[in-house]
Amino acid sequence: QRPEPAPGPTVTVERARLDQRSGARGAELEVELELRSSLGGDYRLRAPVGAALQRVELDGAPQTRPEQDGEVVLPLHPGVQRARIAWQLGADGGFWTTTAPLALPTPATNIELGLQLPADRWPLWVRGPDLGPALLYWGVLGVVVAVAIALGLAVRRWRLSIPLSIGQWLLLGIGMSTINTAGSLAVVAWFFALEARRRKLPERPLTHNLIQLALIVLTLIAVASLAYTIPQSLLAAPDMQVTGNGSSHLDYRWYQDRTQTGLPQGAVFSLPLWSYRLAMLAWSLWFAFALLGWARWGWDCLTQGGLWRRGAARTTGEPPAAGS
Repeated sequence: QRPEPAPGPTVTVERARLDQRSGARGAELEVELELRSSLGGDYRLRAPVGAALQRVELDGAPQTRPEQDGEVVLPLHPGVQRARIAWQLGADGGFWTTTAPLALPTPATNIELGLQLPADRWPLWVRGPDLGPALLYWGVLGVVVAVAIALGLAVRRWRLSIPLSIGQWLLLGIGMSTINTAGSLAVVAWFFALEARRRKLPERPLTHNLIQLALIVLTLIAVASLAYTIPQSLLAAPDMQVTGNGSSHLDYRWYQDRTQTGLPQGAVFSLPLWSYRLAMLAWSLWFAFALLGWARWGWDCLTQGGLWRRGAARTTGEPPAAGS
């Protein structure tokens, strides 16, 4: 007797890849499907809402009549075939940029999603399948906030003369965290090194002079860090430390092993880049005014007990000359 066929779909999607590139005037959507069919026939999938079909290729060959009644029609033969479909999407003016929903008539496996944002966006949050990108900046920001609070409490508890409150430590750390996190360490070290210099004056001239040289070098490093941070914050994009599954700044990648109804969706919450630069402009103005007081305090600490000491004169057996 001829065996009865097992129930289930005759077509399986062994691999699906969706790439969406967003721009100012719209988005380009490209979908690649690797289909395995046990029987010949048409494979139909409905286009996303508002999408205009651009081209359809099956095993590299363009299809002349790929669309019927709003559905893309892929004529399949038994075996494995690869389809590539491209649509043009409308512009998305909201804060959330989401990959287009695409429903498949059959289950799919090995699903890859790609979403590319325009260069004038400031990404703040992502969501989608578990295996995907993450913005590590928020973890760094948590550490910056904790360190700033600890520094402010230390200044208050030990009654240091450092002219920064908890709020000012927070502003300084947050402003430098998106561009030059490592450079903020030199700035913090500069404040505490000058406070230590003010509290304890070395007795030996040589020790005093070596400490002064070290403080001058540290001052130059801190100034260089700040001089790098301010123009970069006004001209460059913030470093949100995007990582995971091959993702990078403005280019996000997700992976899901299987789905039953349709392709999953990835999304990125972002703001216009000018909002970040406007915030950094306000931060730069605050920093310029605060720096005047910090520089005055630093000079007082550096010159306390003398800016430079000469070594003691060598003693000889002759009495000193008159008037010496």
